[in-house]
Amino acid sequence: MRIDLSGTRKKVLVGGVGLALAGVALMAAQAAHAAEEQRRGGRGGRGAWMGAARGAGPVGALLPPLQRLELSDEQRDQVRAVIGESREAARTHAGEMRAAREALAEAVASTTVDEDRIRTLAADVGRLTGDAAVRRAQVYAAVWRILTPEQQARAEEIEAERAERRAARRERLQERRERMRERREQRREERGGR
Repeated sequence: MRIDLSGTRKKVLVGGVGLALAGVALMAAQAAHAAEEQRRGGRGGRGAWMGAARGAGPVGALLPPLQRLELSDEQRDQVRAVIGESREAARTHAGEMRAAREALAEAVASTTVDEDRIRTLAADVGRLTGDAAVRRAQVYAAVWRILTPEQQARAEEIEAERAERRAARRERLQERRERMRERREQRREERGGR
């Protein structure tokens, strides 16, 4: 379906389906952008991959614990090899993801809405995002297998501690938002009472 906006009438009533499609395309583009930012060492979407620090890359949740797990030299070499093997594939994938995101953004911003093209491009972005997630999971699993059972247990403890700290930060942020909302309401009431 095509809707041409180039005519003299500039107003277009977008039906619920078209609006939902635009929302899905936007979310897919945002998810892809977050994945790309994360790959480049940026913040990404909901933090970096699996809650790891910026720049953590494909073994995100393992990296902080890896530094505290007293890996042997052999284990360090194995981890470096696993990450190195995935690096070139990640670079290639990043280029494909960038091109797919740009194509989707152009299609969404076009004055002519081509629903089929937008859906196809959004599906491509989704597929590439899924491919990246599978690759990260494979790297994560490969690194996990390098660890001894004791190191795995310690890594889980460290991740649990980090999860508790994240939950506490979220709770503090929510409380701060609530206080700000209450102050805004109070100021509105004070202004309305005058």
